[in-house]
Amino acid sequence: MRHHLASLAIATALGAGLPAPATAVADGATLFVNPVTGCTDTGGGSQAAPFCTVQAAVDAARPGQTVQVAAAYYREQVTLSHSGEPGKPITLRGGSNRNGLKTLPIVGVNLGGTNPDYGFVLNGVHDVTITGFGIGGSLGSVQLTDTQQVTLDGNQMGGVAAGPQTVRVHLGGTTRATTISRNIIGGDAQIAIAVDAGVTGTVLTTNAVDNHAGGAGIQVTDAPGTVITSNTVSSVCGPAIGLLGDSSGAVVENNVLATASDTGHNAPVCAPEQSTAKLSVSAGSVPGTVADYNLADAFANGPIYSWAGSSYAIAADFTKSVPQQGAHDITADPHYSGNADTGLPIGSNSPAIDSADANAPGELSTDLYGYQRIDDPYVANTGTGSKIYDRGAFEYTTSSRWIGVLSQPQAIPAGASTTFTIRDQDTWSPVVSYSLDFGDGTPTVTTTQLAVQHTYQTAGSYRITVVATEQNGDTTTGDDTVDVGPPAP
Repeated sequence: MRHHLASLAIATALGAGLPAPATAVADGATLFVNPVTGCTDTGGGSQAAPFCTVQAAVDAARPGQTVQVAAAYYREQVTLSHSGEPGKPITLRGGSNRNGLKTLPIVGVNLGGTNPDYGFVLNGVHDVTITGFGIGGSLGSVQLTDTQQVTLDGNQMGGVAAGPQTVRVHLGGTTRATTISRNIIGGDAQIAIAVDAGVTGTVLTTNAVDNHAGGAGIQVTDAPGTVITSNTVSSVCGPAIGLLGDSSGAVVENNVLATASDTGHNAPVCAPEQSTAKLSVSAGSVPGTVADYNLADAFANGPIYSWAGSSYAIAADFTKSVPQQGAHDITADPHYSGNADTGLPIGSNSPAIDSADANAPGELSTDLYGYQRIDDPYVANTGTGSKIYDRGAFEYTTSSRWIGVLSQPQAIPAGASTTFTIRDQDTWSPVVSYSLDFGDGTPTVTTTQLAVQHTYQTAGSYRITVVATEQNGDTTTGDDTVDVGPPAP
């Protein structure tokens, strides 16, 4: 079986070596950044003469353009000073976080020196997307102030904190309409994600958050209407998810709330005033707030819920005492298949499987790594809507299929058309295509069918290779040998 694995130990992983930057495909609307060969910050950012720094590229970018950044270390703090337009964002694009930090451009990390305060700083800008970066910084990774329509998607953020007031992702001022999705956020910080007073329209969805420094995971203060959906959050001291002050009208659904014992880190000693409840909601945040379909680890150190000042140890107590809240919440072992350094993906026997509310605000059709939602036929579908969405940031999938090829007839003469049948073991991760290489130098055939015609022109022994590509992006390879005889008389 293959599980979703990714590193939250960014403080360590950022010190690993990076491969040579990959060459991007040119696009009329694309500016390129590649510090390795032939770069210049005074040119136009073509693929042949790319920018050396991310800052130079974003300074040159205009609405609708993409800044394509090669995998390398960028020791700079990147400050965005101008905006995109509605429907024409400025997009900063790195790699895919599915493949880990070694394939991502790393911003805000100065190996062997002092890191800048932040990786990215956005102040007063709008219509900007940042996706596919490793982001460090000594005070935090990303700081948003007075921004609008900003999306942070598919990044890995972390680092070693320089002080007790650090926040990995900080939303402040009059920031509105921010989407933070499918990010892996770890390292030392007082708060992993902080949404401050005056911020509106924030959607936090499908993120894996591990704050092992002793602070909160997601903390929302005086920011009504925040949506917190399908995150996997681990915290030690302070709540995994906390709504403080007047953060009314929030949605808290489909989240998996982990405990210190799951993280693999040595838990600090918590001060008495620090809440250890996994979900903490102040009295001022109760009106209009919906909390449901969450899964909290049964081994939590302290109560699961703190709701308007009252504590509840398990979901059943919470639901009984607080009408219309937590009716589908679960207090149980999530059955993780890894620790915080692998993002805390769930295992095959997790109660998170096929039990989420697919219609929850902010819910995505794909998980943290972009894998499609898939039904597990061995688990009862207890969710809402399609009933196949899993709780938390990860969709459980498996790729334990066996695959082969069978020829009919088995005695194959050269020059005769033969039917080759793909023998694919049943599995609940759907195949979207099969690719067959018949081993005789002819082009590879890609098909969705299980039977394919092929003619060998010359007698001999050939190895056929078949690759099944599944809906979740995984592949399985099988092969077989066929002997082709002389042409039929």
